Amino acid sequence: MRLSARVVRLSATLAAAALVGCGRSTPSAPEPAAGPAARVRAIADEYLAARLQAFPELGTQFGIPGARHDRLRDVSAAGERAWQAHEDRFRAELREVDPAKLRDTPEWVLDGLLREELEASARLRVCRNRLWTVHPLTGWQATYAALASVQPVGTEELRRETLARWRALPALIDGEIANLREGVRLGYTAPKVNVERVLAGMDRLVEMPAADLPFAGPANRDSTPAFRAELLEVITSGIAPAMRRYRDYLRDEYLGVAREAIAVTANPNGTECYRAAIRRYTTLDLSGDEIHEMGLRQVRAAESAMVALARRSYGTDDPRALMRKLEQDPKETFAARSEVIPAIDTVLERAWRAVPKAFGIIPRSRVAVEPFPQFQEPSVPLGQYLRAALDGSRPGIYRVNLYLATKPGARLDIARLTFHEGVPGHHFQLAIAQERSGVHPLTRYLSNSAFAEGWGIYAERVADELGLYSSDAERLNDLEGLVYGYSTLVMETGMHVKGWSRQQAIDFELAHTTRTPEQAALDVDRRIGWPGQGLSYMLGFLEIQRLRGEAEQALGSRFDLREFHDRVLEDGVLTLPMLGQKVERWIAQRGSGASPVSAGAGAP
Repeated sequence: MRLSARVVRLSATLAAAALVGCGRSTPSAPEPAAGPAARVRAIADEYLAARLQAFPELGTQFGIPGARHDRLRDVSAAGERAWQAHEDRFRAELREVDPAKLRDTPEWVLDGLLREELEASARLRVCRNRLWTVHPLTGWQATYAALASVQPVGTEELRRETLARWRALPALIDGEIANLREGVRLGYTAPKVNVERVLAGMDRLVEMPAADLPFAGPANRDSTPAFRAELLEVITSGIAPAMRRYRDYLRDEYLGVAREAIAVTANPNGTECYRAAIRRYTTLDLSGDEIHEMGLRQVRAAESAMVALARRSYGTDDPRALMRKLEQDPKETFAARSEVIPAIDTVLERAWRAVPKAFGIIPRSRVAVEPFPQFQEPSVPLGQYLRAALDGSRPGIYRVNLYLATKPGARLDIARLTFHEGVPGHHFQLAIAQERSGVHPLTRYLSNSAFAEGWGIYAERVADELGLYSSDAERLNDLEGLVYGYSTLVMETGMHVKGWSRQQAIDFELAHTTRTPEQAALDVDRRIGWPGQGLSYMLGFLEIQRLRGEAEQALGSRFDLREFHDRVLEDGVLTLPMLGQKVERWIAQRGSGASPVSAGAGAP
């Protein structure tokens, strides 16, 4: 995605306590443990058990062995307060541990990730997101449509759990309406442009037959007629009326009071919210003004690289005009939806053959390619990655928007998108994180957008180094992807910090890329309603690139690209400051001739 979810996973040591009972008792405070490493592990164990209790969907989303699949999270104010109380306790416990004593232990990774998760989450409370989440990608309708696609069935117990969970969904939907009403009363509303996008999707959903709704997915994967009939009755009598209530509320009440102002600063404490969102998604303490100026500089540099390639390969100094011409070439447009996924599969095959040249650690699992549900197509990006289930029940899934993929010139985007979402991008990185052994589960499944999305952008560059782009047209498209990414830094901070209008942001994107007005509006509206997340891509990429450059300069002929990549990926996801510390230690070790040791020591 260009969209990666924040998750946790359970280790064998916690299977009996936290998953078989999956949240049926309130976790107690960790007992004092001897030594900082043991103390961090105990806190992490308790955090994980509490998180799975508060957010039972995680066990399903990530295929955790032994998890139950019959409950939904509590979206009420009381549920939010209860989870925040857990977080506050874990923060206090962790502050008693001296992180300096963990530096050369596997717990250094565990401690750093958990500290960042807890501190960033606490900062983000100022946003009051529960009160104004109406978004095509992060709203309940997208979240539970995706959950339906992975809800396990096939046994009598799993069928019972599915029915129990789906019977609870109408109450959750009504809870979302109650949250929005509370938000209106307190002055927190979603931007109208995103409310309109969600309404458009809801209008399509409420007109669909029960059997065609994404929530009917479990029935389509189970051959039991009685289960199918009962699930469709739950949808018809419970979920469908709740969807209509939500759609009617948005249309008849909420749309009229949703904020016209696009900046999150229009909500109470909005300035503090945006600063907290930057930290949440980038793991960096940067201001919007700093990021804006950085984006402007990088746009100019990437455009210069486009001009150089266009001049060298095509004899023109106008790469955007060249790109528009290339996009009109019939061979760059898919003639039918059925052509898209086979084309992606071909790109993936080439990538798998090439990655051993640049990586020592290669994941075992492969990635499946599937289309987005059609009701989401007008409001979601071209691609998205969903990681594999831990229990092996499903592979990592690369979802493609067939509506956008069949637009004129879209074939040019497919290679770059596949390197980002698949190999050597999200699937490659996340599969390595999941397949490691002997490490605490939080080091596999706690994530942050800056590392994950930064790696996705970096993977597009590595693909070029591996010779995976098949033409200069694809390379030019790849460079335009950089321009677009840097433009995102400018247009998002322009809206949330500089007072830009929505149209100014759209115009900036159109002036610096060949994206269509429809695509630009989609991009801009996503940044309006999901502040901070769009900054993570390029800030993460820039840090990985900076660290590679530092290593190349310091090590000279001793620099090994395969080893650098393995050091970056072997410990799963790190915060950007942690990644910097790790690479700097590796440079010192490599320069001295010592054998580098992974902080997590868990490479497959």
